[in-house]
Amino acid sequence: MLLLLSRAAGAAAGVIDPVQWLDLFITPQMVDTTVNETNERILARHVGEHYQVWPTTANEIRAVIGMLFMTATLKNSSLRSEELFDAKIGAPLFLTVMSKNMWKFLLRSMRFDNFETRAV
Repeated sequence: MLLLLSRAAGAAAGVIDPVQWLDLFITPQMVDTTVNETNERILARHVGEHYQVWPTTANEIRAVIGMLFMTATLKNSSLRSEELFDAKIGAPLFLTVMSKNMWKFLLRSMRFDNFETRAV
């Protein structure tokens, strides 16, 4: 019997930090583009409203992406936001990373590119 063990190779060899693993799939340049386009969307949609909004950061975008990966990993992708952030139903991780309202706001606002520069 032949047993083959798979090992990480190339850029993934020796990576043990989850943040570094995420960087292999979602590059810092991709995160920066997402932050810039999301902030444009936030400012365009919410200027002059009765509540204050602040630009998002790379850490918040990375957190949302990581939480989306966790919903898939935990097979919770069919749960609504209210259920993901429920202390009894959802994973405790979600409550410790960000508030439910911030999660919903960022998901509504997230943009990965500038729609005005897309090819027709």
